[in-house]
Amino acid sequence: MNTIQLPAAMRILVNVALSVTLFAASTYCEAMEPPTGHIRTGDVRTEKTKPSCLEPTVAGPVPQVYDPISIYRDGRLTLHTDLPPCAAQATLDEMKLALRFSEKYWQQRLRGSLECYVAADASRWPDSAFSHPLARVWIDCIGGATVSEQVPKSSGQQTKATLYASTRPGAVRHEIVHAYCCQTFGQSGPDWYDEGLATVVGYGCHDDRGVQCPQDVLATLRQKPCLSMHQVFQSKPFTSATYKSLSLMVANRKNLQEQVSLTCWTPTDTENLAAMRQSYDWSWSFCYLLFHDPNYQDQFRKLGAAYMAGHRPSYQQVFGVVQQQLAFDYRTFLQHVDLGYRVDLCSWEWNKTFQKLDGNRPRTRIIKAAHGYQATGVEVVLGQRYNFVAHGNWSTSHNASTTDANGQLDGAGRLESVVLSDDYQLSKPFELGTSGIFTAPSAGRLYVRCRDQWNQLADNQGTLRVSLSQGRFTKESD
Repeated sequence: MNTIQLPAAMRILVNVALSVTLFAASTYCEAMEPPTGHIRTGDVRTEKTKPSCLEPTVAGPVPQVYDPISIYRDGRLTLHTDLPPCAAQATLDEMKLALRFSEKYWQQRLRGSLECYVAADASRWPDSAFSHPLARVWIDCIGGATVSEQVPKSSGQQTKATLYASTRPGAVRHEIVHAYCCQTFGQSGPDWYDEGLATVVGYGCHDDRGVQCPQDVLATLRQKPCLSMHQVFQSKPFTSATYKSLSLMVANRKNLQEQVSLTCWTPTDTENLAAMRQSYDWSWSFCYLLFHDPNYQDQFRKLGAAYMAGHRPSYQQVFGVVQQQLAFDYRTFLQHVDLGYRVDLCSWEWNKTFQKLDGNRPRTRIIKAAHGYQATGVEVVLGQRYNFVAHGNWSTSHNASTTDANGQLDGAGRLESVVLSDDYQLSKPFELGTSGIFTAPSAGRLYVRCRDQWNQLADNQGTLRVSLSQGRFTKESD
């Protein structure tokens, strides 16, 4: 990890967290109690159980020379902010939820407490209110950053993290993840993992809401050619150019007591930031898939534990056994990802057994409307004919009328199928319906689903009982 040399010869690890795009606002599933503790404005210290929404921090016009900073202490979090009490309350809640998520995910309690600076308008803060000379640049030009330094303790050196964030939605969640990892483990893994997973939390990581990210992220992922998962995993540190520029800004300061001026930020910095943002987008996509797909969740968590312990396993060590399968899943994710897309509902059933049909003995499966392609258990042979029968009804939304496997007039709700070959190539989708005969377009494993938009599966309802055979149905076998 790169370092910035400060005049006092103190080495500070800087983890630049890109928050320049608008994060999608989201909340966490777990409810939290309102923060309690000491709230200090200036030198006056009072105790409150909750900031009052009726108390504005500023009355009347804002003067040019103004110190609007309040300090809120809540358990292990200290928040320095210019937000009014209600917004400060919401920010504290957001920070606590992100911290709770981090502790639960990495199964380790935060070491110590976190110092947090969240600014709605950093230009109104006096230089003395910030503890780092790059604070304004991080907040206004980048969106946020986490700084960690080695602090001497009686038991030895300990990492102390301080985060800086703008008030853009999701930025403070992103930074909490960085701060937690830096302070608890002293490291946070390679850029693709560190920034990718922090961005997953920043955009919101609820299964029930699906993908929630800015449209420009989706635009990046739809560019051709797409990056492969191997390219994302093996990517070099993509924050290096920004690190170097920030280091020069600090080194070239004339007045060591002042903040680095925003005029030090150059067009080249903006170009580097744009390139870095695209790397964040690709890292987010890979981490989002691994975090949400039940096929890889455990493996991804173990990989994170290895990174936090200081290990750097190779791509082959991590994904060698499933690399073809995962490559297919990542390509499919990039093909279909959109707002509301649910990875957990679109995951492929890789653990199912497939066999060729045995004579007239049919094979029957229950197929859910609210899921992507599902395994039939049938391995088909190129050119062979197969009978199918589908019983039941389903719907493609809460408001849509139910339909059988023939679907609606526009094709929604139709039972459709694909064949997946041994080399992970998909046939073109072909329609089935309530009953009939189809000819296998290729050899491989047969999957079926309820036809619907890929990002609109969550509100589908109902199931079908689908049976397949090569002759007359005489006896059913589950």
